[in-house]
Amino acid sequence: MGTRTAADATTMVARSPARFLHQRLRLALFAAVLLIAEAFLLALAVFVWWPLAFVAIVPLVLLARNTTLGGLLDPVTIRRGIQGEERVAAVLAELEADGYEVIHDVEIGRGNADHILVGPTGVFVIETKDWGGRFYPRRGRLMFNNRPADHIVDQATMVARTVKRRLKRAGIDVWVEAVIASTRASVSSRQIRLGHVTVVEASKLPAFVRGRSSHMDPDRASRAAEVLSRP
Repeated sequence: MGTRTAADATTMVARSPARFLHQRLRLALFAAVLLIAEAFLLALAVFVWWPLAFVAIVPLVLLARNTTLGGLLDPVTIRRGIQGEERVAAVLAELEADGYEVIHDVEIGRGNADHILVGPTGVFVIETKDWGGRFYPRRGRLMFNNRPADHIVDQATMVARTVKRRLKRAGIDVWVEAVIASTRASVSSRQIRLGHVTVVEASKLPAFVRGRSSHMDPDRASRAAEVLSRP
């Protein structure tokens, strides 16, 4: 990688993996405590004054709905996601000796990129999926356990395009690879290519990255990493 100046260093922000999910986990735990407190107050209100109980039950119902909606605040689901991102981070760390730089949890405006890898063979946006089962293609679509999984292909594509636009605004016009890394589910073949997205088992990420034919010189890679590391 190229040598950074002192000015560059001030804009670099070290990020640990799954930072976004850790924040969500803290929110989920807070919501659980709030839910318990609300239930206690509701029970107390029933014995004191029933209209107060009616007022108290509205936020209780809303909180319970938001806590379970899509598993967004389900602590078990969040913990699995954290473990998955940490596994991928450990695999990507193997590539640092080859001149790659890994940036975790990059905010992209609407959501975040789990990992971005920048190095000799280009820029890779890596979305982690810690699901149990099997990924496989069917008639040009990604399937997971007999169900379509097009939404994660769309998600990976959107994130890669957003990262590419960010780099282009900084004067770095490069192709950005969109990758879905599976930490637990098997992938039917060595890798699945759907449009501009590649699905691969997390353990095979280093081989996939090293095997790409594109080339990025160290100075350009260094500038790209600096741009993507800015808060």
